[in-house]
Amino acid sequence: MSHLPPALILLLILAACALQQDRHSSISHENLSYDPKLEDPRSGERRLEVFSNIKPGISEVELTLTLRGMFSVLGTNRYSIRFPFTELLPCTNSALIAEWYRAPEDPITSLEIIFGVFSDARKTNLVDALWFRGDALEPVIDGPYNQALFALRSGETVESMYGKLGRRKSKYYMGSQGKWLVQFSYFGLHGRVVMIDADAGAGTIVSVAEGTL
Repeated sequence: MSHLPPALILLLILAACALQQDRHSSISHENLSYDPKLEDPRSGERRLEVFSNIKPGISEVELTLTLRGMFSVLGTNRYSIRFPFTELLPCTNSALIAEWYRAPEDPITSLEIIFGVFSDARKTNLVDALWFRGDALEPVIDGPYNQALFALRSGETVESMYGKLGRRKSKYYMGSQGKWLVQFSYFGLHGRVVMIDADAGAGTIVSVAEGTL
C-alpha cells in the first residue's frame, strides 16, 4: 500500500467509506416498519379496551386516568363552545363538560375528541361520554344520549330530537305517498346506526329503525 500513489490511496479510502455508508443505509431501510401516516392497527383494539373501562359515575380525574396514553385532557373547553360542536352536542354547558383529545396526523379527517358530561360543576359524577371522530358523534356509555336515541318514536318532533341528540345533516327524498321526507342518521352505542325519517312539512318523525349508512 505504501508504494501506491497518494491519490489512489485516497480514492480507495473514499470508496470504502461510501460502501459502508450504503450498507448502513440499506439496513436502516430494511428495519423501517412504521409509517407515521398510517394508524397502528392495534390502536382500534386499544381504543375499545379503553372505552370499556369508562363507567357512569366516575370523576373527571378517574376518566383522565382511564384515557391516559391515548387521549390527553384539555384544561379548557376548546371544542364544545365552537361550531360545529355547538350543534352536534345536545349539551353545551361548559360548566358540566370536560374534553379529551387525541392529537391527529391530519387535523381535518382524524381529530378525535371525548366529551365527558357530568352532573355537577365539580365534575365528580360522569353521566355521559360522547366520542367524536370523522364528523360523527358516538356514545361511549349507555347514558342519556344512547337511551334517548333508542327511545325515539313516531310522532315526536324533530325539534325535540335535536334537543336530546343534537343536530345532524339530513337528506330530502320523495316518499312512496308523494310526500317530501327528510332522513337523519345517528350513531348509538357500539356503532349501531339509527335512521329517522320525518315529514318535511310537519316536522314530525314518521319512522325510526336501525339501519346501515
